[in-house]
Amino acid sequence: MGTLRRILVAEDNEAEAFLYQRAFQKIGIADYLIVTDGEQTIDYLSGAGKFSDRNVHPFPHWLLLDIKMPRKTGFDVLHWITEHPACKVVPTIVMSNSNQTNDVSRAYELCANAFFTKPTRLQELVDILALIHHFWTIAQCPPTDPLHKGG
Repeated sequence: MGTLRRILVAEDNEAEAFLYQRAFQKIGIADYLIVTDGEQTIDYLSGAGKFSDRNVHPFPHWLLLDIKMPRKTGFDVLHWITEHPACKVVPTIVMSNSNQTNDVSRAYELCANAFFTKPTRLQELVDILALIHHFWTIAQCPPTDPLHKGG
């Protein structure tokens, strides 16, 4: 069984970000960072700007991604990920208020690993995040360090 590193959460809504914080606290997850738009998400994944120090901002083990965000949407982030091989290995879970079939299909076409409609109650979010955390803790995953050369 592996251990999780940083969880990156892309969520622009302050109330929903607070729910994530509460849910992570209930589950016992402390190593996460919430960014508020798609551009910050890409900066974090690429280690750009204020996220350049990987000791402070380690490469994420998995990504929770909202679709409707400012500056760059979740779809923009997914498209960017598909073009950057080091980031394609990051399990990416879309958490959206949308349950529209075209949004779900598009997310999977852009290589999202899962798509969930955001729950409205804290306990439902706790349950979903606990399942995701458990799954990605026991699943075999490729290294998520873009500098890892294997061997």
